[in-house]
Amino acid sequence: MANNEEPKREENAEAIATKEAPSELEPPDVVVPQKRKRSWSSKVNWILTIIGLVGGVVGTGVAVKTCIRQDEQAQIDQVKEINRLLNEAKDILGGIGSEPSIGTSSILVGGEIRRDKTSLELARRKVKAALTIDPDYPAALALYGQVLMEFGKTAKGLEKFRRAVKLAPDDANLHNGLGLGLLRLDRIEEAIDAFRKSMELDPTDTTSLGNLGMALVKQGKFSEAEACYRKVLEIYPDDSRTLCRIARLMLCQCKLEEAEEFSNRSKLSNGRDNNVLVNYVFGILFLAQNRIDESISAFEMVTSSGRLIPEAYNNLGVCLQAKGKLEDAIKAYESAKYIKPNWPLPYENLVGVHTQMGNSAKAKEMSKEVESLKRKKKDALMEPSWELRLGKCPLLRN
Repeated sequence: MANNEEPKREENAEAIATKEAPSELEPPDVVVPQKRKRSWSSKVNWILTIIGLVGGVVGTGVAVKTCIRQDEQAQIDQVKEINRLLNEAKDILGGIGSEPSIGTSSILVGGEIRRDKTSLELARRKVKAALTIDPDYPAALALYGQVLMEFGKTAKGLEKFRRAVKLAPDDANLHNGLGLGLLRLDRIEEAIDAFRKSMELDPTDTTSLGNLGMALVKQGKFSEAEACYRKVLEIYPDDSRTLCRIARLMLCQCKLEEAEEFSNRSKLSNGRDNNVLVNYVFGILFLAQNRIDESISAFEMVTSSGRLIPEAYNNLGVCLQAKGKLEDAIKAYESAKYIKPNWPLPYENLVGVHTQMGNSAKAKEMSKEVESLKRKKKDALMEPSWELRLGKCPLLRN
């Protein structure tokens, strides 16, 4: 019986292995799709669809890149337009012995270059237009600060310089310009710090080195100032501006021979007889040597240049008063007073000339104005003590 059952088990196993699955396990009425061959037209449409999708992606990328390029080009165009406006403004402001860079000195041999209001307003409009394009453009802010200073708004101009320095703290020119603004307000220590910062950022910057010398002169530190000027001359031995500065420094110390030497070198290096800065220095030199007629000629060349320099008019008045041309002297002093109304020196000289003419009422009036200005000394742009006063200047030999 065992033998009979064994084959049956094998048969059952074989049957299970070969038997199809029950029909109820399959879904009813299942239709198995047959593979169809694509027509050529459908294949072409399919390929074109794929190409269109790929092209759309590529086209989007190109469009994005094009937008980026257009934006970059727009920024480049903006910068070009700003620089064009600033260069035009600098051409208007560019003056006597000034370098064409932002933040250069507008202080000339102990005084300020004051330009006519029409030119200043034109320069202001151009810089303002540049700031309309980009209100945070450091160079534009600095130049606007300079324009405000030229209008006599020194404190507001200084604010613009400070903002420019904050936006571009590593720009040596901006620190130099800030120093010049501070120097105008007689904040000499702060100005010196700004000039030193400029030199730290750009050790090759001789402009800041020269301006540092100018600040040291205002402190009466003549030897230190001379060292600054001589360092500049080591690099640029024929720099007319620095030669003029050191010539004036020699005059301040009554070293007339050295002053004449540097004045002549400055004239030779400049190559022009009508250079305002050189003529100004020669005017002081000739006056110190009592060569009054030559001094008058030198100062008249300065005043006829179209530059409104109060010191030149004041010093011309000194010469004319010394020659006894009192009416002409009054005109010169009044011009200096008009250009720089908060400067006591021409008022003091007017007291002297009106006294000399016997006009005591006018002399008394001028004396009151002098006292009023001296009470406001902190706000006034006071000039160093060596400026020319008839009968008071140590340079004049009687």
